[in-house]
Amino acid sequence: MIYPLDEILLLCLLAMSVEAEAFTDIARFGEKKLDLLSHFRPFANGTPAQRVS
Repeated sequence: MIYPLDEILLLCLLAMSVEAEAFTDIARFGEKKLDLLSHFRPFANGTPAQRVS
């Protein structure tokens, strides 16, 4: 699993708590706040917005 469900849910919850309204807002929040997010979960693969295939 590249992005565990608990990490995605945490990302969405925190992003929405600062009024993110769209997926792009959530992705942008994840990119900017990865250090903060890493205090709660490992985010070993970063956030989904950072992954380029």
